[in-house]
Amino acid sequence: FLKEGEKIDGEVELFYPCGALKEKLTYQNGKRHGRGETYHQNGATKMTYTYADDKGNGAFTTYDAMGTLREIENYKADVLTGDYRSYFPNGRLESEGQYVDGTAVGTWSHYHQNGKLERKGAYNDAGDAIGEWLYYDKDGKLTEKRPFDDDGRRHGANTHYDNDKLHYINSYKKGVLVQSVFFDTDGKEIGNFGKADGNFAVNSKSENKEAAF
Repeated sequence: FLKEGEKIDGEVELFYPCGALKEKLTYQNGKRHGRGETYHQNGATKMTYTYADDKGNGAFTTYDAMGTLREIENYKADVLTGDYRSYFPNGRLESEGQYVDGTAVGTWSHYHQNGKLERKGAYNDAGDAIGEWLYYDKDGKLTEKRPFDDDGRRHGANTHYDNDKLHYINSYKKGVLVQSVFFDTDGKEIGNFGKADGNFAVNSKSENKEAAF
């Protein structure tokens, strides 16, 4: 126990109700400062982290109860800033990118559990998706090209593929869907619908349009 007005200094240990060690942390002059570590109830490390002057500062690394690395976050004064990585339970990379002041920015990549790329694209400084995002299935086949303008709005030809073949194209203008074109398995156009203001209907006989809207 601390006397009134006394500040914590040094290493502190916290425990689960069952008695297992839950966390080791370090205080300096009453504030979290230095390296800390949390634990699963089986004793395996759950997270390692570093504080400076009572704020998260540096890498926060998370593990599951089996000891598999699951996530690496970087903080600066309690705010997500720097490289980010997450991992599947099988240990393979799930996603990677970067944060600045708590916002995802720059190029990000996401993966399937088998290691194949699932999607990749970029964010602007406000965290909005920009440019062309590419999507792939578990076999590595391209399934979609999704374009955005510099303000994060859908803009341009959003092209979908099915088993390496052109499936349908949704065209956007500043976030508004203005045209949908459908194709059969031979690549022949079977439906073309659109209007500049986005106020149009799609013929129900057009094939495979479930993802169009």
